[in-house]
Amino acid sequence: MDHWLKTGSVSKSKRKTTESNDPIHTQEMPSSITNISTENLKKLPQIGENLILPSIKDAVHCMFGEKYVNKINAIPLSNDTVSRRIKDISYDIEETILKDINNSEMFSIQVDESTDVAQLAVLLVIARYIKQNESEEGLLLCHPLTGRITGADIFHAIDSYFAEKKIKWSQCCGLSTDGGKSMSGCYSGLLARVKVVSPLIKWTHCCIHRQALASKPLPADLKDVLDDSCKVVNFIKSRHTYSRIFSLLCEDMGSLHKTLLLHTEVRWLSRGKVLTRLFELRHEVQMFFEDHPFRLSSKFNDHEWLQKLAYLSDVFLKLNNLNLTLQNSAGTIFQVNDKIESFVKKLEFWKTCIENNQPEIFEAMHDFLSETDMNLSQGIKHQIVQHLNELKTAFAKYFPKCGKKDHWIMFPFSEIYFKSAVLSAREKEKLIELKTDSSLQAAFLEKKSLITFWANVKDEYPELSYKAFNVLLPFTSSVLVERAFSSYTFIKNKYRNRLSVSSDLRVYLSSVEPDFKKLSASKQAQGSH
Repeated sequence: MDHWLKTGSVSKSKRKTTESNDPIHTQEMPSSITNISTENLKKLPQIGENLILPSIKDAVHCMFGEKYVNKINAIPLSNDTVSRRIKDISYDIEETILKDINNSEMFSIQVDESTDVAQLAVLLVIARYIKQNESEEGLLLCHPLTGRITGADIFHAIDSYFAEKKIKWSQCCGLSTDGGKSMSGCYSGLLARVKVVSPLIKWTHCCIHRQALASKPLPADLKDVLDDSCKVVNFIKSRHTYSRIFSLLCEDMGSLHKTLLLHTEVRWLSRGKVLTRLFELRHEVQMFFEDHPFRLSSKFNDHEWLQKLAYLSDVFLKLNNLNLTLQNSAGTIFQVNDKIESFVKKLEFWKTCIENNQPEIFEAMHDFLSETDMNLSQGIKHQIVQHLNELKTAFAKYFPKCGKKDHWIMFPFSEIYFKSAVLSAREKEKLIELKTDSSLQAAFLEKKSLITFWANVKDEYPELSYKAFNVLLPFTSSVLVERAFSSYTFIKNKYRNRLSVSSDLRVYLSSVEPDFKKLSASKQAQGSH
C-alpha cells in the first residue's frame, strides 16, 4: 500500500522532470512498484510515514546528499491521504468481488454481528461464489448497526446493500448463521425475512456452534469436578501474589508450564485446555496447597477425584480436536457429516472400551491409573458411560442424519448412490450419461475439489451442476466471520476506537489483488507542504 501511495507522487515528479539530470528522477520506476502483494496491504497504515519514508530519506541522503531529501519530503503520507488511498483500494476490491458474484451462477453468505471496543454494533457478511471454476470467499459487507439489532435491522442492512449493488436474492443459495433469535428466528429473525424474498434458500446453523452445544451435557458428579477445578484455578489466578508464587513453584519443580489457564464459556476450546493444564500441574497445585486452608485443597489427595479430572481432560481434548477439524472454512456438508459420524462411532467405541476395562483409550487417565496402580471403580465407570451416552444423544439431536440422497454429488460415478439419488427422470438420464463418460471419470479422479469438477461440466450438464452447487456452495459454519471479527478487533482497538474500519477490514482480509496501475493513473498527487 505504501509503495502505491508513493507511486502517485513519484510518477508526477517524474513527468515534470524527465529532462532534468536529477539522479532521483532520471531513474526508471521499478516495475515492482505497481506489482504489490496484498500482504503489504495488511500492515498498519502508519508504517509508510513512521518506517518506510524515514528509511528512504536516510538512503537518499547517503547516496545523493541533502539536496534530494527535500524531494522525498514531498511524498504525501498524511493521515487523510492514507485514509483516502485505503478507501480507493477497498472500493476497487469491492467492485471486483461484486463483479465476480454477478458472474457466478449462485453464491452463499454467512452472517454475524458483534460489538466493538467503542460499543458499536457491527454486521459482517462474507460471500462464497464461483470464480474461474473455483470457490472464492470475500468480505461482502461491513456495516454499523444502531438500535436493538433485531432480525429486521440485520435484514434491512443486507437487503439495502443488495439493492444498491444490484445483487439478486434469487442467486443466493445458502445462509449460515449462529442459533441466536435475531438470526434464526422463524417468525421475525433474519432467516424468516430472507425466506420471504428467497423461499428456496438453505439455512445452516453453524456446525461449530452446534458442536459446542452438543458437548455441554455432563453428569452431576463430573459437573462438580469441572466446577471445583475452575474454582481452584480462579483461586490461584485471581490473586497476583498467588500467581507469582505458583509460577516460582512450577519453575523450581522443573514443570513444563508455569501458569494455569482460566475457563470461559465464550471460548469454545476453553474447558479442554483448562482441565488438561490443571491435571498436568496437579503435583504443583498439591504442593501449593500443602499449608493452605483452602477448602478444595484436599481434592488433590483424592485419587477418585483425580481420575475424574483425568477423564474430563481427555474427553474434552478429543472434543477440542473435533472442533478444530470443523473449523475448516472450505469444508462441505459431506465432510462435516463424515466427521460427526466418525466421532459418534468413536463415542460408542470408547464406551465399549470402558465397559471392558480398557481405559488406555483415554491417555491421561490410563497413565494416572498406571502411576497409582489403581483400577477404575464401578461408580466412575458408570459416570463415564453415562457421559458418553449423553454426548451421543446430544450429537444425534444437533446433527440429525440426512440420508444418502445427495451423495451422488460426491460420488457421481457410483451405482449405489445413483439409485438413492432424489432426481427427476431427465436428471437421472443425464447422470447416466455423465457416469458412463470415461474422460469425465478420469478428470474427476484428478480433481481435488468437487466444486471444480461440477463447474467444469456446467455447460454440458447444467441441471446436475445447478443441484450440486446448491449443496456444495452453502457455508457449513460461520468461522470466517468469527475470524473477521478477530481481525476487526486488531484493527480497531482502544487506541483507535474512532476509526471507521470498513475499508481497512476489506483490504486486510481480501485475497483479491487491487488494480494498482489503474488506481495510480487516476490520481494526481499533491506534494506535502
